[in-house]
Amino acid sequence: MRILNERDAKAIIYATALMGAGGGGSLAHGLYYLNTYAEKHEIAVKMISVDEMEDDTFAGVLAGMGSPVKFRESGTDFLVESVTAYEGLKEKAAFMNRRLTNVFPIEYGAGNSFVPMLTSMECDAPFVDVDPCGRAVPALNTTPFAINGLATAPCVMSNGKGDKVIAEPVDPYDAVGLENLCRNVCVAFDMVMGIAGWITSKEQMKKFLVPGAYTKALQVGHILLDAIEKNLDVSDEISKTVECRELWRGKLTKHELAVEKGFDYGRTYYEGIGEYAGRQFRIDYQNENLVAYEGDEALLTVPDLICTLNLDTGCPLTNAELEEGQNILVLAMPAPNAWYMSEDGWNCWAPFLETIGYKGEQVRY
Repeated sequence: MRILNERDAKAIIYATALMGAGGGGSLAHGLYYLNTYAEKHEIAVKMISVDEMEDDTFAGVLAGMGSPVKFRESGTDFLVESVTAYEGLKEKAAFMNRRLTNVFPIEYGAGNSFVPMLTSMECDAPFVDVDPCGRAVPALNTTPFAINGLATAPCVMSNGKGDKVIAEPVDPYDAVGLENLCRNVCVAFDMVMGIAGWITSKEQMKKFLVPGAYTKALQVGHILLDAIEKNLDVSDEISKTVECRELWRGKLTKHELAVEKGFDYGRTYYEGIGEYAGRQFRIDYQNENLVAYEGDEALLTVPDLICTLNLDTGCPLTNAELEEGQNILVLAMPAPNAWYMSEDGWNCWAPFLETIGYKGEQVRY
């Protein structure tokens, strides 16, 4: 077991804001959760490895679901949403004769990686060093849970009032059906809600998910914080720790955005700067970055990571924080192996790519 302090939690928030690939909750919101909680509590998160889980126990996912823009506007500290959802899932697990004692995130992201840490501290439930995705994702059916055949249900949803909705579809493996159900509840909750589910054993984590994901995030985050504080080149420093490459450096000249059906849909346009001067780039996204282009040529597609940072500050940026006129560094990173255990690691993205008008082939890192 490792106890994560406030600096550690901040490092993870920064790293997962970067590796969330445009989504997973804004950096500002993740820091708001951390700072608000730290005003009244010591930050001390009990993080355990997958191997340290007791054999007869299970872990549950805690996450936020909805529009990143709506999350930013709501001002919630997310305690009510996360704790209500977790306690509801714990009750369902007990009914299924499963001992739910641990929590873990649904995805990388400044918000969604810290939400289970909040729950861990409030409910004394150790935080497991594992991530299902190793990136952020737009929907429940775009996760290694779904593509590798793990049950997605039951799940519990809650809002800031403590209202609770329990989803128990007839087919617990129907991730698309559950996504549609949860997304409708999310709209009813004004596109800001907590969700708990995916009751998971350590054997399933080892076989299908990404163990050690938060040890990695901790390392990346501390390097990122140090680079920002010492005014070092962020790209150079990060590349010493994780596999990545630059796609471009450019000025964000136009940002198109629409919020519909619980999602942020957008397209960002860039004019290259420095060695990329004279070249035109863009990113199409649905919450998360889906395709990066130079001109009309796709440079990278999901599930690999398209990550953005502010060149002037070194801080990672999600799509909810992008503003016209910013100078942006765009990095590519390979997705974890959990995405490549079957063809569904690519096929599950088809409806989202179709929505943004992409009809091409997968372009891997």
